[in-house]
Amino acid sequence: MLINVNFPACKPEEVTGMQVCRQGRRDEATGVVEGRDPGNRPYIWIGDWASDHTDATDTDLAAIAGGGISITPLHLDLTHRESLASLREVLG
Repeated sequence: MLINVNFPACKPEEVTGMQVCRQGRRDEATGVVEGRDPGNRPYIWIGDWASDHTDATDTDLAAIAGGGISITPLHLDLTHRESLASLREVLG
């Protein structure tokens, strides 16, 4: 498991708290910008998130938009393990 922590773009005294939350989804229109850093190494910047919005209140996006610190547990295995046994029963 990985822990993703995001901090809002505000002064420390303006932070409204911390929220353990799920990962939100960004707008599908998010763009990709290629550039070079000061050492002339290539990089890719994904998105312009100044316009992020979400209707869900339990996401990292909502926590940050509200001035809070978001804490999100992540994992790389996308298998929905809870369904394995029932699918094996049905499909053999």
